[in-house]
Amino acid sequence: MNAFAKLSLKLRLIVTTAVLVVLSVAVVSAFNFFTVRSSAMATLTQSTQALAEARAAGIAEWVKTRAAVVAALAPATAVEDPLPALTQGVRSGGFDTTYIGYASKKATFSSPQNLPPDWDPTARPWYTQASATQGVALTEPYVDAGSKKLVMTFALAVKNGAQTAAVAAGDVFMDVVASSVTAIHPTPSSNAFIVSRGGKVLVHETLDLVLKDATALAPGLNAAGVGAMVDSRQLTRMDIQGTDSLLLATPIAGTDWVLVVALHRGEALAGLRQLLVNALLGGVVVAVISVLVAAAVVATAVAGLGRLEKAMQDVASGDGDLRLCRISRGGAC
Repeated sequence: MNAFAKLSLKLRLIVTTAVLVVLSVAVVSAFNFFTVRSSAMATLTQSTQALAEARAAGIAEWVKTRAAVVAALAPATAVEDPLPALTQGVRSGGFDTTYIGYASKKATFSSPQNLPPDWDPTARPWYTQASATQGVALTEPYVDAGSKKLVMTFALAVKNGAQTAAVAAGDVFMDVVASSVTAIHPTPSSNAFIVSRGGKVLVHETLDLVLKDATALAPGLNAAGVGAMVDSRQLTRMDIQGTDSLLLATPIAGTDWVLVVALHRGEALAGLRQLLVNALLGGVVVAVISVLVAAAVVATAVAGLGRLEKAMQDVASGDGDLRLCRISRGGAC
């Protein structure tokens, strides 16, 4: 403060004006940036949400169609020869195999199977899951040992009172779902995957992660974290295997699956960062020009005061001429 007080009047005015100009430009630039940033984040959220909802709707329709085909097999459980219906089910739903397991532990398949003589359909997960489910049950996807492809089973229990008389089921490769999900790349390093609401990976471009806990991708992808993302329907920042990401979760109707789009944060916000750089450069240019103009105006305005100050200092020192004189812009006493 003492150093500032020792400055001449002109310098003090110039410094004060410069500080006010710089602060004003900084405040306006910051306000504009955060306003644009908020709008950009809202736009990014909406576009990601639209992409996720469109893919989720397509997957839901895929599930619905195959569930309907399995449901149509219910009457075949009561006929003597269900093979024609099972064969038609394969063609209609794109199933790899359709079959019926009976409570008597007998089973009929749409195509020959190499099964051991003591194979019991009632002990299979699809049979027990269907028996405990109202409507068509969906098993968790699993990797087929032979093809290394994702497979899931649709199964429907046909009951006689409270007892299950038979279960109609179909196995289908999830190539369509997997390719639809792994093809999602909003930016070069962004991707998508499906997890269950329980926090298990069901579809991922890295096959080794399938059926593992989603916490293998990020600690926050547990059941509670997945549920919170579904409820918020907003971009959630999370580190996915070392990559700073923005995640948006969308439920898939008719299942307990959740489609997660993982945006590479750096790539997704690249345009915003460039906007910040441009705003900073523009602010600096405006500030410099404004300070120079203000300095010139102040210097011109106080030029006369400077000459008056010098004359008064001369008088105060005893060296000045006390005779009446006229002080003009260009002259002296």
